[in-house]
Amino acid sequence: MELSSPIMSITQRAEARPSGPLPTGGEVRISARVTLFGHDPVDCEVTLIPRSTRWRLLRTVRLAAVFAVVLPIAGLIPPHAPWLAGAVTAAVVLGRRRWTERFTIMAFNSPCPRCGHGLELGPGTRLRTPHPVSCDGCGHEPLMTADLPA
Repeated sequence: MELSSPIMSITQRAEARPSGPLPTGGEVRISARVTLFGHDPVDCEVTLIPRSTRWRLLRTVRLAAVFAVVLPIAGLIPPHAPWLAGAVTAAVVLGRRRWTERFTIMAFNSPCPRCGHGLELGPGTRLRTPHPVSCDGCGHEPLMTADLPA
């Protein structure tokens, strides 16, 4: 009788995964382009984590639950209306951010199209399309556009 370890079964399942849409939960490298008006574009690679609808929904619901606890407490602090309005506004803005986060940037490094200084984005940054990246060398803000799947 042959015993198989759980690691073997996970590896075998990962190799049997069909190609096609991006897998959720794992890091994926895609090509991107950094552009700045009046300068030649620079090609680079970005490491992303695709976020599933389930992940986005759970994060949004968790945030809503936190604000469901915060709202009554904020309503007790005088003056009541500004605290409530601020808490509701924060809940809507932060909830929308989580819901629209289709991809999370894990690694990005590219030279600036203008000065050649290294552009970086911190891990865990929510990807926007196009994504502005500020250059510490020249102060300009080139745009990073990625070839995202549908």
